[in-house]
Amino acid sequence: MRERTRVAGTRSRCYRSAIACRNELARLYAARCRVAQNSFLCTIGGFVSIQDTLEAFQQRLVERGLKSTRQRGLIVETFFELDRHVNVDELLLEVRKRRASTGYATVYRTLKLLVDLGFANERRFGGPETPTIYDPSFERDEHFHLICLECQHIIEFRDVPLEKRHEAIAREQGFTLQQQTLDLYGHCTRENCPRRPQA
Repeated sequence: MRERTRVAGTRSRCYRSAIACRNELARLYAARCRVAQNSFLCTIGGFVSIQDTLEAFQQRLVERGLKSTRQRGLIVETFFELDRHVNVDELLLEVRKRRASTGYATVYRTLKLLVDLGFANERRFGGPETPTIYDPSFERDEHFHLICLECQHIIEFRDVPLEKRHEAIAREQGFTLQQQTLDLYGHCTRENCPRRPQA
């Protein structure tokens, strides 16, 4: 696990929720708050250490009568440390940096288990030809996505007023909203994107 780095100053807005964060950890760590880089995962409304997440995962395994193995633990820990959308191949590459003998099927089954136990979301951006993407999930960790059609780069964002508008529309229609998704597709401006607009 990476060493935590203290950064001077405070952070007024959470990059994921776009709301003011009152958590002490947010004020102590990186201004951009890529919290997983400092071994913490933002749950939008609080922070949970990766260790706490692993313990919750182990607890759910016990409740389901499933085995806990070191390899499975390593895969789960790596997944949460990355704190971004990954496909099986990307996660396998990261896990193999720590344990070269890990197989594709083991990573795939572990990701499926994370989805089944509520620790990950399974998404497919861009249709059936694109790989399945896995995203760490927490209770009410709803967020929207900007997806580049060319390089598949994904940016997460939250928009609380938009979420509230969706909820209001649902109420007006007599509908109980269970989940919100919004995926916006376009072309990004990253330097390594083939469709990057030229200056």
